[in-house]
Formats: sequence, structure tokens, C-alpha cells
Amino acid sequence: MDKTDADPQLADAQRCLREHAAELLAAWRRRFHPSPGLHPRALRTLEQLILPRPEATSGGWEIWREHVQYTAVRLAKLNVPLDMVHAAFAAFRPLGIAFLVPSLGEPAATAAQDRLQHETQAAVADAYVATQGRAVEALLSVLDVELSAANLNQLLDRLLQQAARLFPLRYGEILLLEHPNRGASPPRLQHAATFGFAPEMILDHAGVGSFFLGVLRTGEPGFVLNAADDPRVAQPFYRELDIKSVWAVPLRDGAEVQGVLTVAFDRVYECLPKEKDLLLALAERSTLAIERTRMRERLQREQVRATALSRRLLEAHDEERRRISRDLHDETGQALLALRLYLEMALHAGPTPTTRKWLEKGVALVDTSVGELRRILAELSPLVLDELGLEATLRRELQRLRAQQHWHTRFQFALNGLHLDRRHEILLYRVVLEGLRNVARHAQARNVRLGITAAGNAITVQLADDGIGMPEGAPASPGFGLVGMRERIRLAGGRFELHSQPGRGVCLRLHIPLTAAASARAARVH
Repeated sequence: MDKTDADPQLADAQRCLREHAAELLAAWRRRFHPSPGLHPRALRTLEQLILPRPEATSGGWEIWREHVQYTAVRLAKLNVPLDMVHAAFAAFRPLGIAFLVPSLGEPAATAAQDRLQHETQAAVADAYVATQGRAVEALLSVLDVELSAANLNQLLDRLLQQAARLFPLRYGEILLLEHPNRGASPPRLQHAATFGFAPEMILDHAGVGSFFLGVLRTGEPGFVLNAADDPRVAQPFYRELDIKSVWAVPLRDGAEVQGVLTVAFDRVYECLPKEKDLLLALAERSTLAIERTRMRERLQREQVRATALSRRLLEAHDEERRRISRDLHDETGQALLALRLYLEMALHAGPTPTTRKWLEKGVALVDTSVGELRRILAELSPLVLDELGLEATLRRELQRLRAQQHWHTRFQFALNGLHLDRRHEILLYRVVLEGLRNVARHAQARNVRLGITAAGNAITVQLADDGIGMPEGAPASPGFGLVGMRERIRLAGGRFELHSQPGRGVCLRLHIPLTAAASARAARVH
């Protein structure tokens, strides 16, 4: 039910105020003294709130409420201070009561005026809170957009979508400054993102026009009421779509302007002060988000380049190892075998007892050197994998180190039927050998455990010892060997974990995925 039907006194009060509107407004203007800086447009809106136009009070309570709510929102957008609104009501209240008393009597006149004023001030409070809430929500939403965007293009699209939630726009665009040559003149804006129209409508050769370039140059917002007929707007789609009002604000990064945020309407839509402030705040937060996203993408590109460099360094390192291995095998290995043959021939030629003794020592030394050479060749180039396979090769290396270091060892190799291609076998061989070498060099251990197991589509390597451990505060990868292991695992898409306490040994865990992508990465880093 309409409130004026439920309370006839309110209808009578509205009718009385409407009949004396001109006198009331003149008297109120004499009593109310607004701030000198108040814009005439804001003063007219305040007058419409205090004393609504006749059409707003003659159509019933709901029409009056709609008028009050609309005017309150407009006041909020005009940035009229709340204390000025309250002062305007305070100046009007005695006037309204005085004009109502002859028709309603003093008690009813006071009650009716207070009721109308209470409803109006409640609408004003709601409008101001909602406007401020929208501003806060808009700034927070930019952060959410930044965090959720996968790349710069997605960020720009979502920023325009956020602008569409804040303003009743029909179209939008983000123009970013191009830097083909720093300091080049004149500056050029590229169409980085669009909203509400197809990017194919943009004609690159047409440019953007002096209006947008002026915003870029001055760093100040610009407003056009009829872009379709404005020669400063160069793109033909403004005329094809009959775009009217356009608001353009700079995307400013400190003293530099990086681009222009544009919102456009299919009707004439004047930008009020609060909307201007909100648009500027959105542009400021958007600029920060754009710069952070650009920085993140630059860091990602640098990381990709660093990863590629690390991979090339490892490849060069492995190639050098293979070259040295071939040289040792082809030259040094053959020379040692020839030397042994000569010594054997000398032994069979009937030397003296003294000469035989030294010849036999020479043969033994050559045999030791050949064994050591084979070990070095196995480390440099794992040809032994082709002969024995991964499990037997690692078991043999562990047996050799056990005899050399006097370790007690345990070895588990359980792939549960999972087949490893050569690329993963070489990767595992490299990192396990490096891990065992580090234990032999630094751990002073008595017990060493090595486990290689498969779970799902991944391999886990665990190498643990009971040696001296790592001192407190020592880096997680103190030596070049561990650094190389970590890098190989990272490039293969795996995970490297190192746990140690002084006096309690070291536990090294490696997790290597066997996905197709990981297999491809492993192929490039073995």
C-alpha cells in the first residue's frame, strides 16, 4: 500500500509544500549559506532534494521516493559534503513547519515535516554509503583481477569488465603507449584491449586522434559529449556505433603516462565529480596492476632464458665430458693397453730376476691405471648403462665405494615394472653418482642407504648417510656437485630436497616425474 494512502497527513503535507514551493525556496535561499566553492549544478541538485519538483510529489509516495533516491545518488556523485546536506535540511525544517501549520496544526505539521525529512536523509545516507562502498569495492576488485589474470591481455580484458560494473558504459578500450624506439616522436598508442565491440572494427592506420593523444600528453582526463561528431576522435568505429559521451583518463606510472583508459556511452552522459574520482582511482590501480603484471611477465621471460642458459651449459658440460671420455678411450686407454703388451713381451723374453720384479710391478700399475681409467670413463660417459642397465651399474658403483670407503650399504631398486627410457636412466645415473661422490668426499659416514622407487608416474630417489651432516646455517647446496644435481632435477621438472642436522647425517630426496613433458625436458638435460 502507498504510504500516502496509509497516512493522509503526508499527502496533505506534500500538497501544501508543493503549493508554496516558490515562496519556500526563496525563503530557504535566504537562510542557507552554502560553501563558496559549491558548484551551481550541485546547489540546484540540493534544492531538488530539499524541495522536489511538483511532478515528483504529485504522483504518490513511491514516485517521490524514487526522485529522492535518484537525487541523493546524484549529490553523492557531485561530492557535496554530508555536513552541507544536513545544514540545508536544518535551514529548511522551520520554514517547512511554518508553512504547514495553517493547514495541519503545529503538532501534525512538525510530525509530517520530520517524517519527510527523515525519509530524505535516510536515502542520502544510503546513497553516500553505497557510493563509497562501490569505490572501495572497485579498488579491491582490481587486486583480485590482477591476482587471477594469467597474463597481461587477460588482465586488460578484466579491467574493462570491472569498469563496466562501475559505470553504465556500453564500450571501453585500453590504449597503451608503444615503445618501438625510446624517445621516438610522435608517440603512438596501440589498441591493447576492447569492450563491447569487435577488435576488427579498429583501423590501425587511422590512429587514435588528437583527443586521446592530448590525454596522453597532458596526463589529465578528457571528456567528450558526442564522440561520433568530434573530429579529434579518429577511429571510424566511433561513428559507426554512434558513440556519444567518452571519458578518457591517463594510466599514469609516477610522472610517466603509459596509456589511456577509455569508457564510452551510447548516450550523452556527463561525468560527475565522484565518478571522475572513481575513474581516476580505477585508472591508478589499473596502472599498478599493469606494471606489476608486465614485471612478472618480464621475470618469467628472464627465468625462461636463465633456464635455457642453464640447460645449454649442462649440455655443453656433458658434451665436453663425452669428448674427454672419447679421447681418453681412444688415446690414453689404447696407449696403456699397448704399454701392458710391451711389458708382457719383456717378461716372456727371459729378463733377469731383478728386471722381472720391476716389469711385474709395471704390469700391475698398468692394470690399476686401466681400472681407474675405466671408472673415470664410466663417470664421464655412461656407456656401461648400455651393457649392464641402471640397477646393475649403480649396484656395482656402490660395491666399489663400499670397498673403498669401508661403508655398510643398503640398496633398494624397486620400479614395480615401470620402464625407464634411456634419457631418464642417464639422468638418474648422473645425479645418484654425484650424490654418492659427495657422501664419499664429505660425509665421513659408516652407513649409506640408497633407494630408487616408483610410485604412480614418478621416480623417488633417497640417499641417506649417518655422517657428520651439515653445520647449522650452511646453504642447502654448499658444493658445485649439489648445485649441478639441483639444476638437473629442476630442468627435468622434478623436486630436490635436502635435510641435514649436525652429527646426524644427510638425507637427500629427489622426485622426478615421468610425464611426457618431463621426459622431453629430461632429454635435453641428461
